[in-house]
Amino acid sequence: MTLMREVVWMLGRWRTPALDKFVGDFDADVYFIPIYPVIYTAQIQQYVLKKFPKPYVCYLADDNYSYLPCGKNLFAYIHRFFLRRVVRRLAENCDEMFTITKIEAEDTDRLFGTKSVVLTKGIDYSKLSFEEKKVTGPVRMVYTGNLLIGRASSLVAISKALANINKDNEVMTLDIYSPTVLGNETMRWLNSNGCRFRGSVPKEQVAEIQKNADVVVFVESLDTKHRFDARLSFSTKLTDYFASGKCIFAIGDKSIAPIQYLFENDAAIISTEYEQVEGQLCKLVSDHNMINEYGRKAFECGKRNHDQPAVKKTFLNTIKKAARKVKV
Repeated sequence: MTLMREVVWMLGRWRTPALDKFVGDFDADVYFIPIYPVIYTAQIQQYVLKKFPKPYVCYLADDNYSYLPCGKNLFAYIHRFFLRRVVRRLAENCDEMFTITKIEAEDTDRLFGTKSVVLTKGIDYSKLSFEEKKVTGPVRMVYTGNLLIGRASSLVAISKALANINKDNEVMTLDIYSPTVLGNETMRWLNSNGCRFRGSVPKEQVAEIQKNADVVVFVESLDTKHRFDARLSFSTKLTDYFASGKCIFAIGDKSIAPIQYLFENDAAIISTEYEQVEGQLCKLVSDHNMINEYGRKAFECGKRNHDQPAVKKTFLNTIKKAARKVKV
């Protein structure tokens, strides 16, 4: 389907006088060019850059270049072969480069000769303070977000662990808020052993749901098919979790950027294999002080690395630096 969509765009009549007039009339000083995992957006970007040359800043927020996310999918390899060509062209000729993680910055600089600036979502700490929370009754865990690229498998692993942990009495629960449609077998696991699938909720309610939890859950897949899909990404869910000041329980491969980041900052209880999940959850059940300790660590990590004024300053200074360059 991805390849078919690329063909439709390639044959489409989007190169129009209206597009030219819009870009020409706007007469930007600098372009902001996110690099997406699809070719057709790059075609539009390259068309504009060629016809109306201006300095430009790129942003890479995922692994949109290596073959690792392709797994064993032949069509994904074919698409990635052609995608790599347009990604390289944009990256090698940009005036400045943003990446979402330090690992991606190192990767990007090595591949394209850039000097990347790390840019993630900022947190407004001006009205936030860490609040210790006394755990009463079962430890309440919450997951909010989609369950694509194998994340449901990691939640199933939690359910299986809870089957043993809650064998005698319910000491830990997991509420799952997600719009993702799942199969019957997966749903059976996500509605048993103390797990409850709650479906989707309005975005405005998410912060309150997280606030009422004891532990917030961050998962990536450990299955072979999806193990490296999030290799260089950084979920904005993590910054929301940092702001909430809640203990983070995370599952993911130790080689991917978000898990490495959590390890480096000691900002979460982490399982890098499904076999570790039960043992790590048992620590939280037996030591409620650890829940508050890691909640504080997560809050301080966000304050240290994602303070909104500093993030905005980094963004604006980089854009201004690029704008001062003149395209010939």
